[in-house]
Amino acid sequence: MSRGNPRYMPPEILEHAIRAYTVYLRGLPEIGSEIGWAPWVIRRRLVAAGVRIRTRGEATRIYKGEGRGISHEGGKYERTPEIRAKLSASRKALPARGLSLKPSGYLEITRGPDKHRGQHRVEMEKILGRRLGRREVVHHKDHDRSNNAIENLEIMTLSQHARLHIMERIRAGENMAAHFKARGGS
Repeated sequence: MSRGNPRYMPPEILEHAIRAYTVYLRGLPEIGSEIGWAPWVIRRRLVAAGVRIRTRGEATRIYKGEGRGISHEGGKYERTPEIRAKLSASRKALPARGLSLKPSGYLEITRGPDKHRGQHRVEMEKILGRRLGRREVVHHKDHDRSNNAIENLEIMTLSQHARLHIMERIRAGENMAAHFKARGGS
C-alpha cells in the first residue's frame, strides 16, 4: 500500500472508507486508525470522491446518540478517583490561578493586563512604580526562578547581572575559558 502519496489511495481502501463514513457513520480518526491512513488524507479523498463531510454538530449528534461520549450534556459525568487526584494535584502545583510554571523555571502570568509576562518582572515594577527598562533585569538572589518574594528579587542592569554570574562561577572554581568556548566563543 502506497501511503507516502496523499493524492493516491487504492480504490478498495477508498471504497471501504466511504462505506465506513456514510453507512456505518464512523468518524475520520476511527476510520484512519482502522485502515492506517491519516484522517486528513481520508477527508481529502472523501471530498474528491464527492462525499459530503459532516458538520461538527451532525457528528456530535451521531456520537451522542450512540453513547460514544463526546458530550456529557443531560447526564452526570463520573470522574474516576485517579482523574480526581490528577486534577487536584495540578491545581495545587501552582501558588495561584493565573500563573504558569514555564520549563525555564520562571512563573508567567496567564491572565489580565500582564498576560505573558514574568511574575518577577511585574512584582519588581509594582515596587518601583514604573515599567522596567530594556536593559534592566530582575535577579533572583537565591537562584530559584520560581521564588518571587520581594526579599529575593534585585534589579540590575544587563551588564551587572552578567558580571555577577561570571564572578559566582569564578568563585565556584569553574573554568571560564572552557565555559565560553563551549558556548561558541573564541
